[in-house]
Amino acid sequence: MNNAGYTDAEKKLIKAYIAVEAVILIMIQAAKLMQFEHRGRIMYPAIVINTAVAAYFYVRYGRSLKDRHDNLIAYALFMTLVADWFLTFTGSKYGGMEYIYGLIAFCTVEILYAAYLRAGLLSIIVRALLFLAGLFGLYKAGMLRADAALGILNMILVLVNVIDAWTARRKDTTILFRLGIMLFLCCDITVMLKVLTSGSLKTAISFMTWIFYVPAQVLLTLAYAEACTDRK
Repeated sequence: MNNAGYTDAEKKLIKAYIAVEAVILIMIQAAKLMQFEHRGRIMYPAIVINTAVAAYFYVRYGRSLKDRHDNLIAYALFMTLVADWFLTFTGSKYGGMEYIYGLIAFCTVEILYAAYLRAGLLSIIVRALLFLAGLFGLYKAGMLRADAALGILNMILVLVNVIDAWTARRKDTTILFRLGIMLFLCCDITVMLKVLTSGSLKTAISFMTWIFYVPAQVLLTLAYAEACTDRK
């Protein structure tokens, strides 16, 4: 990570941030192994801290960025806090209204990242066609419900975001962002597989979700922090 533009205090902040997130991730995985009932109370602070770091850079540098388009990363990170309020902290059940609100928020997150990546017309058409195909598949399977449709939409949005990030439509997309959005996709894949599996396989897949998710959010936050160093 290029940290040449950081102040000494910011360098310390980032080191502390990464260390705290690593500790929280270990605590999350330990809570899963011990089957702690209220794991969301351990998980959500990881997102709160993540948002706080993004907010620091946004408040201090957001308005003076050379390319204020980069602030879309911060907006997506702030929306992630909202999404995880419903899907993590409140312990919402699959298919319930809070679950649907969380999915809507996560779809908004991915739309913001698509805007950051300057998704072109072809990218938008591909997303639309894949979503229509997904809806048709759900209909044929007798599973056409709001939660399932939003889940499909979110998966398509993040999948195409990964493709857009790595095909470098935006030439200045950093490796931090590319890796972060790719890990985000891996996390969403485990969420989808949890719905489709059961027993020990479901447990094993569930164990992987936050192993992908926490590093994804940290990398995306660091991508924004790095963008904020380019402020001359």
